[in-house]
Amino acid sequence: MNKQYERLVPLYGKENLDKLKHATVAVIGLGGVGAYAVEALARMGVGTLIVVDKDVVMESNINRLIYATHDTIGLYKSDLAKQRINSINPECKVFAYAQNFDETMVDTLFAHTIDFMFDAIDSLKNKALLIEQCINRNIGIITSAGQGNRKMSEQIIVKDLFETAYDPLARKLRSLLRKQGIEHSVPAVYSEEHPLKDNTLSFVASNPFGPATAGLRAAEYITTKLME
Repeated sequence: MNKQYERLVPLYGKENLDKLKHATVAVIGLGGVGAYAVEALARMGVGTLIVVDKDVVMESNINRLIYATHDTIGLYKSDLAKQRINSINPECKVFAYAQNFDETMVDTLFAHTIDFMFDAIDSLKNKALLIEQCINRNIGIITSAGQGNRKMSEQIIVKDLFETAYDPLARKLRSLLRKQGIEHSVPAVYSEEHPLKDNTLSFVASNPFGPATAGLRAAEYITTKLME
């Protein structure tokens, strides 16, 4: 086994790490949450990663996005993700798409044989679409609820989306999914903290801790499921 993974072996065993090496995981959305999930998946030795995000890095991303520095402003997040994955694990196969996931990308994305999906999309409509597609295709998925306007990372957990509370994004997503006949068993990484309410803000408040914690918890959930 590659020396860079030798310290994982006592924790998980070579057989389980081989499962990750032969797995394909897609992360849709490379904001503060999705990017940290990609980081952990790469460092766990996942063999194929698909990363999707149409956005470029902006100065306002620097407080939470692992790819964001003053040197990367204006560069595509998907390109930066691919470069970083390859620098961590040159053997990893990376498919990077600088576009949003929506109806026009369904065929492209699912042309890949995907073992697990992480939905870190902001758009409610596209989150619901991705979850529906994964359920219909029997692909494992975990979704991210809202991580902004909160500061207590210790309250971030994984829970069934339909059992979450205090999260406006999760509430709206549940409503959309119910209209599609989906009412249970959608794991979500979410915060039990009540979000900040400040109607004077024109942006979503954030810190480095919550998005990173949510991304790492999602990656841990995914790798655990893949090793079962």
